[in-house]
Amino acid sequence: MKFFVKTLALIVIAGLSISPAFSAVLTKEYIQNTVLEQLSRQYEGEIVIKSMPLVSVTVPDERVIIETTCNFNSPSANKVAKVQIISNGITMRVFFVPIEVKNYKNVLVAVKNIAKDEPLTTFNTAIERRSITGSAASFITDEAEAVNLIAQTPIKAGQPVEKRYLTKKTEVFKDSIVLATFQSGGINLTIETQAMENGGIGDYIKVRSKEYNKIYQGKILEHNRVLIQI
Repeated sequence: MKFFVKTLALIVIAGLSISPAFSAVLTKEYIQNTVLEQLSRQYEGEIVIKSMPLVSVTVPDERVIIETTCNFNSPSANKVAKVQIISNGITMRVFFVPIEVKNYKNVLVAVKNIAKDEPLTTFNTAIERRSITGSAASFITDEAEAVNLIAQTPIKAGQPVEKRYLTKKTEVFKDSIVLATFQSGGINLTIETQAMENGGIGDYIKVRSKEYNKIYQGKILEHNRVLIQI
């Protein structure tokens, strides 16, 4: 019986020496994986931890929370994540981890040189997955968005198409004769009008009817044709 008690005591003492109820050691690998997992939930692109400024952290209790935050709003690819290690509601350590982000997106790319005033088509553009890390530009992400758009400036082959370099193709020019269709319920009436301004498909422009001596606002449907709903 004495042998049994002595053996039990040794087991208890041995257990206390490694029991996580008194302390816990967070390894560098564990912290790094946790930080990366938390950042990945905050950012949809690829994240690379450049360095981890510690080897391990010992905390007095196993009930540990790691909280990681980072400002992903800035366009820079190099960022700093703030990491807090909290044990039983008390912040034990605060440190900063340098990271690099890589943002990939499906964007419209010029597959051949596009001249100024040249329309975007399926022959000179294509959707490709590209890194847009660090860019604050707005890109075309769907081929449907490029319909009736033309280049305001030359675009080189292989270059992602930025919205700021595009404009709508002019389908109605000022002073041109425009067919205006009046729509009311199920009744349509089409007359000739004169455009008072330029516009592309989807734009609303003013047209003048000489016959009725009135000015109307219509939506451009196609070349020299507008719809006026009354």
